[in-house]
Amino acid sequence: MSEFAGLYEVSNRGRIRSTPRVITRSNGVPMTVRGTVLAQHPGGKHGHLKVTLIKNGVQATPWVHRVVAVEWCERQPGQDYVLHGPAGPTINDIGNLRWGTAIENSADRKEFGVPYPGPRETCAAGHEMTEDNVYRPPKRPNDRHCKACQRKRVRDFRAIKSAS
Repeated sequence: MSEFAGLYEVSNRGRIRSTPRVITRSNGVPMTVRGTVLAQHPGGKHGHLKVTLIKNGVQATPWVHRVVAVEWCERQPGQDYVLHGPAGPTINDIGNLRWGTAIENSADRKEFGVPYPGPRETCAAGHEMTEDNVYRPPKRPNDRHCKACQRKRVRDFRAIKSAS
C-alpha cells in the first residue's frame, strides 16, 4: 500500500485500518481523528472482498486479498495471482493466502472453490446447444451462440425494419 502509506495499516488477519491522524477543521482548530477498522464489502461474483480507501479526495476500491498479500506474503517472480486456500475467498488471513501462477490459481479454485462452469446444455430460451445449433464467431472461437435464437433476432429485426 505504498500509495496509501501513513493513511492505512494492513493486519496479517486481513483487516485494513485507517491510522489516527490530526486534521484541521474549517474553523482552523486541529482535531484528532481515531483510526478505525474499515468495512469490507463483496466486490464480485466469486465472493472476494473489497475495501474503499481515500487519499486527497480520490477514492480507490482494491481487493482486500491483494492488499494483504502485497504487505504480508512473499512473492516470487512470475507469481501474479493471489490464491485463497480451503477457507474460501472471504477469509483474507495470511494463513489462507499465497502468491501463485495462473495454472495454480485454476487448480486452487477447482480444489477449494467453485469450479468454472462447463458448457451450457441449453440457451436462455431453452433450445438445446447441440453442435448443429451452435454458432461460433470467427474472432471468438470459444464462444457458443444459439443459432435458433440468432435466426429469431434477425427475423424480428427485419419485421420491425419492414414495418417502418
